[in-house]
Amino acid sequence: MNQFVLAIDIGSSSIRCSAYRIETNGPLKQSDDYVLHLEAKHSSSHKMQCVSSETSKIPALQVLEQVDECLDKSLSSLRSFHVEQKRKFQILCVGISSFVMNLLAVNIDTGDIVESFTYACREDIVIKKVTELESTLGEQRCGDLFQRTGVPLHSAYALPQLCHYYSSSSKLDHKIKFQTLSSMCLARWQNKTYLDQISYSEASWTGLLDVSKGTWDSTALSFLPDGIQQCLPIPVDPSQNPISFSHDKNLEKSHPYHIKLPELYQEGTVLYLGEGDGACANIGSKCTSFHRIAMTIGTSAAVRVCLPYTINSKSSPITISKGLFCYRINSNYILVGGALTDGGSVVEWIQSLLQLQNFSSSSSSSDKTIKSLGFYECMQQVQQLMKYQSNHKSKLIVIPFLSGERSTGFRAHATGCIFGVTRQTTPAKFVKACLEGVVLRLYAIVSLMLPILQQIHDSNARAKDQSGDMVIVASGTALEKNSVWRQMIANCMGYDVILDKEGRTESTSRGIARIITLAYLENIRSTNDTIFFQDEPLLVVERSAPNASMGSQMQDKDYWNTLRDKQEALIQAVSSLW
Repeated sequence: MNQFVLAIDIGSSSIRCSAYRIETNGPLKQSDDYVLHLEAKHSSSHKMQCVSSETSKIPALQVLEQVDECLDKSLSSLRSFHVEQKRKFQILCVGISSFVMNLLAVNIDTGDIVESFTYACREDIVIKKVTELESTLGEQRCGDLFQRTGVPLHSAYALPQLCHYYSSSSKLDHKIKFQTLSSMCLARWQNKTYLDQISYSEASWTGLLDVSKGTWDSTALSFLPDGIQQCLPIPVDPSQNPISFSHDKNLEKSHPYHIKLPELYQEGTVLYLGEGDGACANIGSKCTSFHRIAMTIGTSAAVRVCLPYTINSKSSPITISKGLFCYRINSNYILVGGALTDGGSVVEWIQSLLQLQNFSSSSSSSDKTIKSLGFYECMQQVQQLMKYQSNHKSKLIVIPFLSGERSTGFRAHATGCIFGVTRQTTPAKFVKACLEGVVLRLYAIVSLMLPILQQIHDSNARAKDQSGDMVIVASGTALEKNSVWRQMIANCMGYDVILDKEGRTESTSRGIARIITLAYLENIRSTNDTIFFQDEPLLVVERSAPNASMGSQMQDKDYWNTLRDKQEALIQAVSSLW
């Protein structure tokens, strides 16, 4: 009988459901015994208001319906194939990841979604709440709160949004329970209106969790109405809390999901609480140790590293550099890094602004005119400029905050800025400066991460056992397709940038499958040994080495250092205008 893991990925612009067949070398008892093969995949696009507007509303019902649709299509594909092959199959476990943070205020009597909260919030009144909280706490207590929760006070997190939500009344409605999109999916499949648990991962991304203890932070909750903890689910490690359905014959007749998705209700099938998409992307791209830095550029951009740091660890507390985030993944791991709201969106913006068409100079497209410039032709010119950049000083500096700033300054009102335009500025120089602008912000994040990596390495025996040169593992559509961008990153940061065959695409879905399969393995083991992530071999498709085919290494390092200093000076100069 074929056994499958279902991985559901709720993204900010699309939803995917992927079915991974588990190929084993014997009884499924340890992580080395299995290989995941993608067998079926279905996706559905949706329009997220929170991505394109100043509001933070989630079309939750639409998202939940499309999750059901993708799940139904994946199961239908598996059924059809196995009927044709006259074979049986079993869904071993189901996992979900979603964009974080997201919270839904749900009426537990009716199941209605009363309000929604998300990372994309930039409402002025919420930003004002951030300022009020900073003033009330003071610099020292703000710093202490950051070290405990791993996130700064910012409109992207739950505390200021919930403060605004409750500002009109201090009374608490005990019929309201806070859920995530993944929790709502799991509740619906169980014929419930809410779940009373939340994964460490999704709880941490709200900014309300004490990362070291794995409990809601009392100082953060003190700004909300008394009794708020009763409205919040209990943070738990999903691997220790799998969900299995009771086989109630009466429920089978009355509950539509039993008819529509019967494989979920088979004996032995378990479901797991949702995980944050960033954590899944790291694990799916094979970055589970301190010497592999995951860099993802899609619409947004992020740099993250997965580090061993257990709940209530007896080792010295880690110090998180201001400008980064620190989220808990599970009982044994944390995720440290930073994120930019704008990554690939910067390329889309400049391409649209300069009307760069998607064809090369040799294209026979009927839309091509003599005056129009193809984007790929422009990128070839950018590549030529890179060969000689160490021989001149760049005059064009870009701050790529088109949608505000997250890492490293977390200034919600920040905007983009372009400095140094002259008569000699060409489209290629413009595009090059935009790419460099994003690279420099990612470099700022990596620079802040390095001391933490050293601290974890020095204090953690498991980290010391892991060997290897530091590399950047790239994923995300924007980075996968743009070799020039990858080369820029390698040159700037001084590390090889690798595209892995398995992890470069669908890294989030692959990460879900790997996380929940390990969770399943841990759940069925007869011993109490903890399963840690093992480094998977990298299957290198492309490798961008620093300074390859460019100027001398020292000259190129000087170029990037100068550019970094200029961008930082420009940010400081214009920040008062934000």
